[in-house]
Amino acid sequence: MRVVIALFVVVGMVEAALLMVSGWWFGPLATFGVTVLTGVVGGALARREGVGVLAALQADLARGMPPSDRLAEGALVFTGAILLLTPGFLTDLAGFAFVLPVTRRLLAPRVVRAAASRVTFNTLHVDTSFGAPFNVRPGGMPPYDRPPRAPDDRSSFDHPVR
Repeated sequence: MRVVIALFVVVGMVEAALLMVSGWWFGPLATFGVTVLTGVVGGALARREGVGVLAALQADLARGMPPSDRLAEGALVFTGAILLLTPGFLTDLAGFAFVLPVTRRLLAPRVVRAAASRVTFNTLHVDTSFGAPFNVRPGGMPPYDRPPRAPDDRSSFDHPVR
């Protein structure tokens, strides 16, 4: 969390410095115009690419293909749209990299691998053998720490239903 906060602060400061330098070199009106233009063009491009990714996702699902790459592309387009609507040159550069199809298709498999490396799969084994209480154990392994029960070993849980 601290890294994210530090990243927001550092990126904000660098963006502000770049906007001030750009205003000094090109003038405030040109800087403002470029900022608005990249926001409008980026928003339109993000909308077009987002609709395209959604259509490709639906087509992949209809064919029974796994949607991981298309979902990653959709997340990149969404993130790129947010970055493009944020004023600044670095965020616009990253936003266009996330939205443009050429760079997005290069980044999507990396996003999928990064997300998959953070996912852990756990299974639960529920022992519902006759006469045993519910024993839920992590890892999907049968409970080997107790000996198997004999068929005539009855507990309070084993009574016939009347």
